[in-house]
Amino acid sequence: MMEILIDFLAVLSLLFSIIGMINNKYWLLLICAVLVFPFSYSLSSALNLGAFIFLPLFYLGSAAALFTNNRSVAWLVLMPVFILAFFLLTIVFVFTSGAK
Repeated sequence: MMEILIDFLAVLSLLFSIIGMINNKYWLLLICAVLVFPFSYSLSSALNLGAFIFLPLFYLGSAAALFTNNRSVAWLVLMPVFILAFFLLTIVFVFTSGAK
């Protein structure tokens, strides 16, 4: 049950980050950094790899770039988060589509 809540917060952070980037609201990206922290912590501990714990830093860097009105850098800093989300969704769909 807890994993479903953690995954929901991760998806919610992706949605809030898109809304924040479109509307130039850097504070939404700061909220996203807090929302994605449980997901990054569980992902780094589940895979025994500490690299995913730095996932909220991408949100913080994007918020800082958006605060200084540098939208292109903000999108570039946030791009690894979207690539990771797309990668994880692809893995989920590949492994669940074969189980009929």
